[in-house]
Amino acid sequence: MDVVPTLSGDLTIQQRRERTSFTFRIIRKGECNCVYYDQCDSYKKNYGHSEGHIKDDALAAKLESLHVHEV
Repeated sequence: MDVVPTLSGDLTIQQRRERTSFTFRIIRKGECNCVYYDQCDSYKKNYGHSEGHIKDDALAAKLESLHVHEV
């Protein structure tokens, strides 16, 4: 059930109808620099799965250089 406003401004409950959802994604070229490591296909492809923190010192240094020093 959905809560839907009426023309008079009140609210009413209506049976939910069929819904369609669209997701649009941007196809990027080159390295991805997003911070969504757990969802990022590029990150997973290059560095493996993330557990929310970085275990590799070389990777940590590269990310620090990219996101801190080059800003």
